[in-house]
Amino acid sequence: QNANGVDLNRNFPTKWLPSEVGTRTYSGPSPMSEPETRAVMHAASLIRPSRVVVFHQPYAQIDCAPDRPDDFANRLAALTGFLAECIPGEKSGSPTNTYTGTFTIWINGEYPETTALTFELGLTTWQAQVDALAKALRTVALDQAYLP
Repeated sequence: QNANGVDLNRNFPTKWLPSEVGTRTYSGPSPMSEPETRAVMHAASLIRPSRVVVFHQPYAQIDCAPDRPDDFANRLAALTGFLAECIPGEKSGSPTNTYTGTFTIWINGEYPETTALTFELGLTTWQAQVDALAKALRTVALDQAYLP
């Protein structure tokens, strides 16, 4: 959450839904109400990335990329040892049991050439895991198979 108590990963305009103030997944008073959300959207419009990995905690797995092939998530899973599997919305405590207003939903919908997925680290992350993850990210960053 930002200083306004908004879960920034629920503040993007695609599939945005209002939620209760003070909850962990409070989505803000309106879509894109937060300056951080608008800044990330602007950066994405300038960069137009082909791949995006968003890091969260605590589920220790790689979430599937909505409406995208599984090959990118599966490649990261093979390189890191993390499970690649879709995370149901109810696991996150979402009041609608679905994910709404997230960055990955927004960017995958806004930019058809982009594949964004969420990489959930565990409750604790060890240096060896960080090193393996950095190596995996360098590998996929150089892998031409995932470019549009």
